[in-house]
Amino acid sequence: MKQQGKKLLQQFALNARAGVEVRTFDAADAAATQKVEPLCVNEQGARGQFSADGKVVVHLNAGVTFKNADSGETILSVPHPRVARVAVSPMSRYALTWEPLENDSARNLLVWSLAPSAPEPLARFARKAPPSSDAWPLIQWTTGEELCGRLVSDGVEFYKGNLEGSVQAKLSLPGVRGFSFARRYSIVDGVPQVLVAAFVPEKKGVPAAVAIYQYPRFGDSMQLSRKSFFKAETCDLLWSFDSRSLLCLSKTDADPSGKSYYGQTGLHIMFPSDASSNAIVTLKKEGPIHHVSWNPVASMFCVIYGFMPATATIFSLQGFRHTPKVDIGPAHRNSAYFSPDGKILCLGGFGNLQGELDFWTTDTFEKLGSAQAHCATACQWSPDSRYFACAVCAPRMRVDNGFKIFTPDGSLVYSVPAQDLYEFIWRPCTGDFSKRSRSLQPAAKSNSPAPVASPPPAPAEEKYRPPHAPKTLSFSPLNRDEDAAVSVTLYGARAASAAAAAEPAVPKAPLHRLPVGCSEDQDVVPQQRKAKGGNKKKGGKQNKSNQQPQAPAEPMLVIEEPTEKKKKKKKPQQKQPQ
Repeated sequence: MKQQGKKLLQQFALNARAGVEVRTFDAADAAATQKVEPLCVNEQGARGQFSADGKVVVHLNAGVTFKNADSGETILSVPHPRVARVAVSPMSRYALTWEPLENDSARNLLVWSLAPSAPEPLARFARKAPPSSDAWPLIQWTTGEELCGRLVSDGVEFYKGNLEGSVQAKLSLPGVRGFSFARRYSIVDGVPQVLVAAFVPEKKGVPAAVAIYQYPRFGDSMQLSRKSFFKAETCDLLWSFDSRSLLCLSKTDADPSGKSYYGQTGLHIMFPSDASSNAIVTLKKEGPIHHVSWNPVASMFCVIYGFMPATATIFSLQGFRHTPKVDIGPAHRNSAYFSPDGKILCLGGFGNLQGELDFWTTDTFEKLGSAQAHCATACQWSPDSRYFACAVCAPRMRVDNGFKIFTPDGSLVYSVPAQDLYEFIWRPCTGDFSKRSRSLQPAAKSNSPAPVASPPPAPAEEKYRPPHAPKTLSFSPLNRDEDAAVSVTLYGARAASAAAAAEPAVPKAPLHRLPVGCSEDQDVVPQQRKAKGGNKKKGGKQNKSNQQPQAPAEPMLVIEEPTEKKKKKKKPQQKQPQ
């Protein structure tokens, strides 16, 4: 984040065939962007990325170079041209690199200290097989970098944050595929009391399992929570912002039923402090789960699921129960992204969809605006939650490469074509944007006069059709207009108040038939009862002495349905014997 005067200017990086380019983005004048020359690399094939806190920028080109993102000074240069994977710790103190093995005795997983006086790696490990995207990085640090864990074939080994000394503790879990640290934790006597979740995939009829432990207490009897389930070859472990719950998104590569081309998916929720509350997240619609995301500042998560058009359901946590809060859809959407401040939810349809975007508030679920990013393959919120960027990247799309930046009301503020664009990245920042005022209001409607109705066009001439052709064609072009008015279903007290406000007043129907000429305010039932005979004694006979003369009853309006007269069947005459 670069400061110009009193303004905070955001930055973004572009990875393209020509190299790495870093630009500033001025919120006041979006078109006036400038290059940050010290952070640019004008060499073909170069790649760049930012650390999680935005303090370090990494250049990967014939080696690895770590630079200060503010000044552009080189922090560390690693002259290893074969490096294929790079990761930086949460506080930008350490870096991890992996490169293919040259021989069996070499160690290719290296840990570096991002300090100018530390040119040698802190630790060396061997890793033959290239790490998968769901298992990288193989070494993870806690939020404060007091502890780190290394994934091995039979478990997870834990070291100090700077990897000094030997293994501090080990979680023995044969076949483990991935693990994840919780975001929040406490430190007692210098030892971080952090929660660790580990996943073991399904194998030979044994179900997959996710177990939660608390460092350094490991063992089968010390599991805080455990959940077993089938149909899980990989699993995404998603912690909530307060580390009180964990979402497990299981996936398989193939679907035996043949209903989905992308395999089978499942969603489970776990609670470290109450294992009895672990449950399956029940969804109302059949089909795959496209995306799951947590609100970064609240106990709320969004799930997009079902065959297209899909449905988006937002759940909220109340104690140890997850309850649906609102349903949005169905619509052609497959991605859900909460803004960094948690106030806006963007629902988009990317990949093989048309790229429609909808922006919703997370308190009242009011639609702020809509936009279109055709053929977009990547999207990301800006750090201040004011802008949403969509990029068309190669190699998935070889044409129309570039990026667009929208505001939550759907306005397009910046659009730049970039040939052979590979990646668009916002620079993370630690600046305080909460004091900057922002109104979350839908886009203002235009006050232009209504268009004048034009005369109907002349009917087009009918094309020739062969005599044997059908009169109407069954083919019709794909219609996306159904996404223009997306339905929103609320739950709970908010739904009851909304339904009461939307329910029209229904006139009361009369409780009985009225005589001709009477209004509804007149009570005619007692009069009709008296007209039928007055009061009766216990024996059921009428009291003739108290009987008053009856007034002629008013005519009743009765409509009788016509009935057919039944014809009497004539009995056959018996012949008398002669």
